[in-house]
Amino acid sequence: MTVKTIARAVDILADPTKYRPDTKETADHSLPYVVSAAIADRMITPLQFADDKLRDPVIEDCCRK
Repeated sequence: MTVKTIARAVDILADPTKYRPDTKETADHSLPYVVSAAIADRMITPLQFADDKLRDPVIEDCCRK
């Protein structure tokens, strides 16, 4: 999969610290998390930022890729 975005978004939303968000606030500022959750759940809603979703192994695995 290829994600196209502006360079500034990559600087802000995809630095190395964004690959393992542990709170809603860090997840909603993480491009890898949002894209991974969208792939895994086929949607992005407030439910994708619940604590149990932040530890979802499918989303975590996708984030590493």
